[in-house]
Amino acid sequence: MDTEQWITEMLRQEAGSTAPPPVHIVLDRARRLQRNRARAMAMGLGALLLVGAGLALAPRVLPSRELRFAGPESSDSATEARSSSCPSGHQSAAQNVAGWKALPSIPGGATTAVITVTTRGDIITVLEHDERPFAALLDQGRRTWTCTMLPFGGLGRAPLFVTTDDMLYLWTDNARGEVLAMAVDSREWRALPPFPLEHRVPGVVVWTGQGLLIWGGNRTQPANIDDGAIYSPRTGEWSRIAKAPRAFTMTAGTWSGSALWVVGSRLDGNNRSESPTPELLRYRPADDHWDVMPSPPISPQAFAVDWSADGLIAWDYLLQTVRFDTGLNRWEPLPALPFDPMECYPARASGRGPVVAVYCSRIAVLEQNDVWRELPSLTEVIEAVVRHQDELILMGSASVGGPLRLWAGRWEAPR
Repeated sequence: MDTEQWITEMLRQEAGSTAPPPVHIVLDRARRLQRNRARAMAMGLGALLLVGAGLALAPRVLPSRELRFAGPESSDSATEARSSSCPSGHQSAAQNVAGWKALPSIPGGATTAVITVTTRGDIITVLEHDERPFAALLDQGRRTWTCTMLPFGGLGRAPLFVTTDDMLYLWTDNARGEVLAMAVDSREWRALPPFPLEHRVPGVVVWTGQGLLIWGGNRTQPANIDDGAIYSPRTGEWSRIAKAPRAFTMTAGTWSGSALWVVGSRLDGNNRSESPTPELLRYRPADDHWDVMPSPPISPQAFAVDWSADGLIAWDYLLQTVRFDTGLNRWEPLPALPFDPMECYPARASGRGPVVAVYCSRIAVLEQNDVWRELPSLTEVIEAVVRHQDELILMGSASVGGPLRLWAGRWEAPR
């Protein structure tokens, strides 16, 4: 099927259904559309895609004074440097792009990795090279990688990082269900005791300030999970938490400082939801108690959430954005994300900082005036975005499955 036929078929499907394709193929189709979009625009099909779907052709543009985004330095590409401990492999240096400074590429030409930034400003990534797992650290000067081979069974399907002031925790999701920890100061890795519940792809993994909380998720068998556990560094043990009143097939969660907030939905094999909206749960570790909260008025098919100073922020693949006011116990609408709607799985940036939404190759920051500000975009496939103070770290590749590369950008908050 050529590009025109594919877009025509997509519009036909969307006209007859409000639900997107099953979630497990949304990313692949979105990335394929992203790669074909420039060619489609040249063929005059970009307008067909937008007009046929009944969408606006241009996002709203805000005054530039509300966000100043740092442009690239004078050099056009990153200076590649790595220690002899790092794996070698084919990799190409990233180029500075529209406000993003290219960083040295992840060692070994890695195509699968997880990434985070420590409180000291070091970039940490765990990657696989020749089926061997490595931890790689890019120093605060953003010039040199240092690598260490890790003695565990690999990353698995859905590895996750959680960063605290002095520790990193890595859920590997490999066959052994290993959970690792790294001390930020010593950079030494160790394995935690085995997770006490059955293996799963976790629904939510957060740091509570006292421990590592893992809840929900999916098994290899099609069933929902409503249990979880907390790891305490003080005791070195896992403790099971109360079962939730709901279990979901799709979950997004965030930590508020005192509670875990979970937005979730139950979807069938055709991505159809049991309810017109997702549901909202709140878990308080202090009394080991779950509450069912008012449901967010967004699509149940695909969504993301994050916590801001003003409450819980949620958005969906249709770009709708809402905020839960904890004082009034109700949801209120916010301006939509300033993107062209596409078949994209919404996501957020990890780490600490303002609310950052990721949508295909587009990125936006929610400013203090409750308006989204779009940041300069890349043509790359964005795999992850990490916040660290006033810096954003992007990890992406030129194509799906290609070698991963890094960029960094800084912005100033509005005055």
